[in-house]
Amino acid sequence: MARCRNDILKEYQAQKEFIFPPRPSLRLVRDTIAFLHRGDAALASDLDLRYHIREAGSTAAQELAFTVANGFAYVELAMRAGLPVDAFAPRLSFFFNAHVDFFEEIAKYRAARRIWPVGCATGTEPARAVVADALPHADGRGLAHRAQPEVNVVRTAIEALAGVLGGPRACTPIRWTRRWRFRRRKAARVALRTQQVIAHETRVTSVADPLGGSWYVKRFTEEMERRAEGVFAQIEELGDGSMLDARFAGRGGLVPG
Repeated sequence: MARCRNDILKEYQAQKEFIFPPRPSLRLVRDTIAFLHRGDAALASDLDLRYHIREAGSTAAQELAFTVANGFAYVELAMRAGLPVDAFAPRLSFFFNAHVDFFEEIAKYRAARRIWPVGCATGTEPARAVVADALPHADGRGLAHRAQPEVNVVRTAIEALAGVLGGPRACTPIRWTRRWRFRRRKAARVALRTQQVIAHETRVTSVADPLGGSWYVKRFTEEMERRAEGVFAQIEELGDGSMLDARFAGRGGLVPG
């Protein structure tokens, strides 16, 4: 199963690898979603929203807000093309950037899981629309301590564990040597073993929500959600209101007419 890396908005926001202006690029995204909707089962997702926003220097709340806002923009694009949200929303995948600030990362993932179904609740079955994969991808920018690179093993393990406790269905710890590109095979094996230890030895996956009921996690999640709402408001204020779909309360992005 291949993933379709079809998130053009993050190119303007972070990676700067765009070729065309925003409107033609978004039309291409819309057409790609429509094409995949017609039945290419070899592709796992219509959209693979990437983690580059955090790598470019955003805060956790900004990463959350822009990534989810991009998702809402694509949902609006597809719906304007006549596609039912339940047909394509479950095939979306979010790649968040996993950092080592443990509780902030947990709150970020949990806030995303709260915000996304609200935006997709358009009279369809929200239980289906919410099933978008959220995949924490361990932070590469933070693995910068060349004098003691082995400590990066600990960092990636903590980042992956935060991903598990935040609720995503998978996580991808990166190689602890990624910053310098040496001993690739051994480092890749350590990344794999990190996932296996968390999944099979810690037993953290034996409970659906290990942090359920934690007042601190709940408060932090609500605060992260408020920060994201502030960014949504800024997007709406700066953008062309005529292009924003009211169903998403101003959370859409630049949408071609």
